[in-house]
Amino acid sequence: MPNFESLFGLDVWFSTKEGNPLEPIHVHIGRRKGTISSKFWITEDGIELSHNKMKLNNKQIKAIMRSLQIDRSLIINQWKQTFDGEISFYK
Repeated sequence: MPNFESLFGLDVWFSTKEGNPLEPIHVHIGRRKGTISSKFWITEDGIELSHNKMKLNNKQIKAIMRSLQIDRSLIINQWKQTFDGEISFYK
């Protein structure tokens, strides 16, 4: 379960068990890896909130989305390395 960094005191990760077939690229954000999290899709041209189980407020969501957009290339590269180059984007 790769952990990229911490954003605003929250962990950012994706699971190596992302389904078969593999789900489109996304990250989870939560207090600790493997706990209740919010999910953000990495789309072809940006970031989109999938669900907000963490109950983040709008200010937190916007700040996280800005940070994920900045690190988008890093996330995509890490996903490709983890899943042997396999990648699809949420539409």
